Amino acid sequence: MAELERIAYDNALRALDRQERLLEELRARTGVLIAASSLAATLLGGRSVENIASSPLLALALVAFVVSLGASLRALRPSDDLVFALRPDVIYHRLFAFRHDVAQIHVHLANELQRYWDANERHVDTIRRALQIATWSLAVEVLALMSCSAIRSHDRDRRRATAASVAAHPGHRPSGDT
Repeated sequence: MAELERIAYDNALRALDRQERLLEELRARTGVLIAASSLAATLLGGRSVENIASSPLLALALVAFVVSLGASLRALRPSDDLVFALRPDVIYHRLFAFRHDVAQIHVHLANELQRYWDANERHVDTIRRALQIATWSLAVEVLALMSCSAIRSHDRDRRRATAASVAAHPGHRPSGDT
């Protein structure tokens, strides 16, 4: 019977380790999102500011950038509530009475680890949601900025075509221009 308790303890310990690695991975991805969002704002946003026609799209891109940055920072915020290891002094004092019953010790440790995992999971879920919000906001930001860039290119091409038409026909005014 002691083997079953040991298996439960080992699985609880592995689950807590996996949760800690997942949290580290989520936070690493968040750093990449911050960099991508900032890069998009710098590279695409700078060119788009010149075109007044894309103002609503620029406003959308700015809001998406701020939301992405805020959600990313939320995901990176440290939390003292996360626990990934049992404190030896607490283990000793809580389990001293069971020191001759290793199976009972494993049961108590497995239960304690599970409680930590459950409490941590609430924080990990919050970080997952923040990362999802940051990801979608980055997508909106990039699409809005690309649209601004496309509008700017279209307007530039239209102005060039108009200038070429005026140069080819000096006395004729293109339709739609006043």
